[in-house]
Amino acid sequence: MTPRHTNLWMNSLKVLTTALLFGATIAISCGCESQQNVSYDQPLLEDDDFDKAADRPPTPETLYRYSRLLAAEGKNAEAEMLLQQSIERHPKFMPFYNELAELYVRERKLDSAVNVLNKGLTVDANDAVTLNNLGMTLMLKQDYEGALHAFTRANAADRDNARYVANMGMAAGMMGNYDESLGLYQQILTPGQAHFNVAVLAEARNDMERANQEYALANQSDPNLIRKSDRYNGGLQQRKAR
Repeated sequence: MTPRHTNLWMNSLKVLTTALLFGATIAISCGCESQQNVSYDQPLLEDDDFDKAADRPPTPETLYRYSRLLAAEGKNAEAEMLLQQSIERHPKFMPFYNELAELYVRERKLDSAVNVLNKGLTVDANDAVTLNNLGMTLMLKQDYEGALHAFTRANAADRDNARYVANMGMAAGMMGNYDESLGLYQQILTPGQAHFNVAVLAEARNDMERANQEYALANQSDPNLIRKSDRYNGGLQQRKAR
């Protein structure tokens, strides 16, 4: 089974993205693939794990799951130390870098998160999950150009994951490159959904003229999509009242 990272990056963003329209749950990347053969969906530790490991050093998978258990219990300092030590012992095990970066993001240590992800990329420069997570962290830092570059590299490394294209569209939109953003979204979404995403991004930049244009185009393409959005209807009512 391929690993799954947590959804901290995406949940930290206040912008509607394609991932949300998909109803997905990521990432530090949602359902993104890595080269590590470890399931992130299995229980953190099984009852027999300790007995089985009694006569041998813990595997990277066991160390990884134990670090998650520590973090889930709020023992962030212990989790951080374990992950740092695990990276030194098993530098090629990419989930360590992503898990430590998630911990830093949770603590709002964004520079530290960027540094550890870049360290991981010195081990595997084409790991799509790590590249995507770097992009999400740079989005939180409002470095949209850097984020777009990271998402573009992630997409080049894994052409089958539409989420990377969606994130490219998000970054481009937040840079004000709406036409580029729309073109990217149209590769993976319906016309209505693509226009709706661009509208939300424009509204996030306080560009209400472009936001209204895109909402109108989304409405023309898919009235049901617009009616389902309380965000759009509420904003529309406020703008009409002005």
